[in-house]
Amino acid sequence: MKHRIAFLTVLLFTLLVCNVSICTGLPSEAPITIRVPTDKNTIKKAIEAAGPSDVIGLADGTYTITEPLIVDKSVVIRSEHSADDVTIFLNDAYGGDTEVIKITADFAVIDDITVEGNSANLNSVIDVEADYCQVSYCVIQNSVWTRNGILALSSTGTDISYNEIIEAGPTGAGIMLSSCIDCTVNDNYIHDISDYDGIDLTFCEDVLIESNILQMQEMECISPILMIIE
Repeated sequence: MKHRIAFLTVLLFTLLVCNVSICTGLPSEAPITIRVPTDKNTIKKAIEAAGPSDVIGLADGTYTITEPLIVDKSVVIRSEHSADDVTIFLNDAYGGDTEVIKITADFAVIDDITVEGNSANLNSVIDVEADYCQVSYCVIQNSVWTRNGILALSSTGTDISYNEIIEAGPTGAGIMLSSCIDCTVNDNYIHDISDYDGIDLTFCEDVLIESNILQMQEMECISPILMIIE
């Protein structure tokens, strides 16, 4: 009996040390913060090194990229201070229909960053092609021309909130959702766009749209201007 008690005690201690949760099945490794450029000198390298739910913290400055930034892991990418201090900038060198940031992993988060391009070929500044993602407190702009500020395709449960979106192109929208379900579009400020679609929904279901401000040319409204195709 003493040997059995000793064995169980050792087993319990081992489980606690390894930080394994039998009840919840949570992973043993807690999320970490990878700082750019302190830990990794580029955002791409930080994503490659990251694990699920890790935070990639961006120090103040402009991060110039020459090809789209692919977010293919469930990470949080955010500024260490605010969107006023951090810019991800796509140079025109890439060419072709593209985006500055493309999210392909579920549960990815882009938070409190300015995202900008100067390409005449941008399909969108941020492209979300995954589920339960979040784009929040970002400044989205293109200094030349773009079709859409934020584009979500076939996404479920994504939250697009508290962003400022500037200069969408004549054939796009500030925020466009296509074939999306249970998404949220709240408290965004969309202005200086040349099209009449501030928020465009195509073949979407159960999308909550609330408290967005749209300002286009001489027109301003608090309820969103929509193009809805069912």
